[in-house]
Amino acid sequence: MKQQKIGFPSGNVNLDGIITTPEGNTDNIPGVVICHPHPIFGGNMESLVVKQISSVLAENGITSLRFNFREFPNNDGDFGKTGDQVYDLKSAFNTLGDWPNVNNKKIALAGVSFGSSVILKALPELKNVAGVFLACPTANALRNSQIAGFNKPKIVLSGDKDLIAPSELLYEVSKTIPSLEFKVLHGANHAWESFETKLGQEAYGFFTNIFSR
Repeated sequence: MKQQKIGFPSGNVNLDGIITTPEGNTDNIPGVVICHPHPIFGGNMESLVVKQISSVLAENGITSLRFNFREFPNNDGDFGKTGDQVYDLKSAFNTLGDWPNVNNKKIALAGVSFGSSVILKALPELKNVAGVFLACPTANALRNSQIAGFNKPKIVLSGDKDLIAPSELLYEVSKTIPSLEFKVLHGANHAWESFETKLGQEAYGFFTNIFSR
C-alpha cells in the first residue's frame, strides 16, 4: 500500500490527513473516510484502530482517507454546539471524492466511538454516501440521529466489554432502526484493544460487500 500525507481546507482551517491507496491497479476504486476516536482521550488519525482499518482496506483494494478533526474550541469538546467537526467530515468526504482514480460514486464512511457520533450527526447533510460502518457510537448518538432515513447499508459494531457504550443499550436502540445490522464482538472493549485487526477485517468485509453491488 501507499500512504500520502495531505492537507485540505475545512472552512477557515486546514486539516491534516493521510490517503492510503492499494498497490497495483488503482483506477476507479472505492474509498472510505475514517473518523477517529475522541481527541480528549487521545484519539487522532494515528490511533492504532484507525490505522488498522486503513491498512486492511488498502490490502483489499480500497482507498481511505483518515484525518484529524480540528481542535476543539473549548475544553469540554462539545462539538454539538458548533458543528465544526461535521463540517470537517463533509470536507474530508469531498476531498476523497475528488481524489484521482477514486470512484466518487463509491465513497463510504467508517467511524470509531466519537468518529461514529460525528458521522451520525453529519449523515443528513451528505449526499451519495455508499454505506456507514459505526464502531461503538453511544446509544444516545444513535437514538438521536436520522440514520433510520438512510437507505444504504449500515452497521453498528459493539464490544461486549464496552463500559462506555454498552452493547446492551446499543442493541435496544439498533433493533428500532430498520435495516440496521448490529454485531457484537465478544471480548472487545470501547478502545478495541487487541481487536484492532479484527475490527479492520469487519470493515473490509462490510465495504467489500457493498462496493461489489
